Amino acid sequence: MISDRFWRGGDGVEVERVVSGAAAYFPANVVSAPSVREKLVWVEYEALMAGGSVRMKEYVVPTRIRPSPPRELLNTRFKDGDDVDVFRDSDGCWVRGDVTAVLENSMYIVEFEGENRPETEVHRSNLRLHRDWVDGNWVPSPLQQGNNVLQSTPKSIKLKIKFRRRDEYEKGATVEVRSEEEAYAGSWYCARIISLLGDEKYIVEHLRFRSDGDETIPLRDLVVAQNIRPVPPPPVLSPSYEPGDEVDAWVNKRW
Repeated sequence: MISDRFWRGGDGVEVERVVSGAAAYFPANVVSAPSVREKLVWVEYEALMAGGSVRMKEYVVPTRIRPSPPRELLNTRFKDGDDVDVFRDSDGCWVRGDVTAVLENSMYIVEFEGENRPETEVHRSNLRLHRDWVDGNWVPSPLQQGNNVLQSTPKSIKLKIKFRRRDEYEKGATVEVRSEEEAYAGSWYCARIISLLGDEKYIVEHLRFRSDGDETIPLRDLVVAQNIRPVPPPPVLSPSYEPGDEVDAWVNKRW
């Protein structure tokens, strides 16, 4: 799970709860980040109601929260034996199961895990591949072949197609990031992309700053794409500046 310091108000997340002996994932939104004293995250559920018409809110420990998983492609096809999650409208959550049969008209038979969960018929729109959030990455990866394959001919020729946004950065890329705090406005910090969360959000590792709790561990942050830029090109040798030139100055480990 992500450290509680990464959650911010408005983040889309899923909260893990146990339902009928099995893990279930409830879509929610972070209302407010945890305070230093409380160490709890205040969330509002998207489909879990309190009193029939009001969305339920509660404090949740950060270890029960994970980012919202990436969405499946519209043409994703599942097969017998696939490990999947099924969205249950009655409970407002995703529940893990296994595909046991493929039917016509994009319908599937799924057997649930846990107690008192018989097989049920499910439409493709309520299915997704089951993924676990492990050390800041989705397992299996959303870029695996099964979720990026376009089956275009009866000969089962597979074309792996990968779309990339102009402002998308690869894992491991060296970048510069800026803070949203007013005190640091205009400053850019050297960092490296550690994980891609989707929805234009990234976890970065600072190259010049260390964690408050352990000086041997680089500081990590969650940053949105609009606060990231590529590393600027190196300056020409012996540059000359004129009065009035707008420049970046290296001060206190940042530009």
